[in-house]
Amino acid sequence: NSKFRTIDGSCNNLKQPLYGKSFTPLQRVLDSDYSDGFTLPRVAKNGQDLPSARLISTTTRFNEIVEDPNFTSLLVAFGQFLDHDTDHVPISTSAGEAVECCTEEGKFVDPKTLPPEERLLCFPIEVPRNDKLNRKCINLVRSVSAPRLDCSAGPIEQINQITHWLDSSNVYGSLDNVATELRTFENGLLRTIIGEDGQEQLPIDPDTSCIGPTGSCALA
Repeated sequence: NSKFRTIDGSCNNLKQPLYGKSFTPLQRVLDSDYSDGFTLPRVAKNGQDLPSARLISTTTRFNEIVEDPNFTSLLVAFGQFLDHDTDHVPISTSAGEAVECCTEEGKFVDPKTLPPEERLLCFPIEVPRNDKLNRKCINLVRSVSAPRLDCSAGPIEQINQITHWLDSSNVYGSLDNVATELRTFENGLLRTIIGEDGQEQLPIDPDTSCIGPTGSCALA
């Protein structure tokens, strides 16, 4: 019955009010395919591990610069902006700290040296021999899981901490308290600060030490 749409994305679908709401599971195009049906990564039909994701990407993709007469780099920037309006999946942490599955030298961390909770979160990617990265390991940590909307038991799903809609949630926030922090409550304007270049920009999040133009530095 609200005159305006909700900030958290709920009630956009009146038959399924929680559909697209922030902090609910991402919607899948295909069903998950965990090897144990619940949480372990997918394996090959013969039960063996699948090839390294790094090997697949370097074998099938080439970092070539090909100019296109119809598009500029603005297409990439705008596409990234749209993506950040529909999904943002947080990475799991341990006691609030980042989980490191690789050493600084780029080698695999011995799982036996990790706390039990971190062993379940680590899925480092193996780097093939003669790779230009000149390391053996790429850090990969499991995403934060989400409770199923029907509260049933089943495969884990990944949480989307922003709304699933194209509603500029990456500008205005996806929770009432975030939207409140971003607003001036004067003439419908957002809060801003003056940057080093003398121009207005989004305010810096006081809860982080981040400095720079990335989205994680702003309250939104």
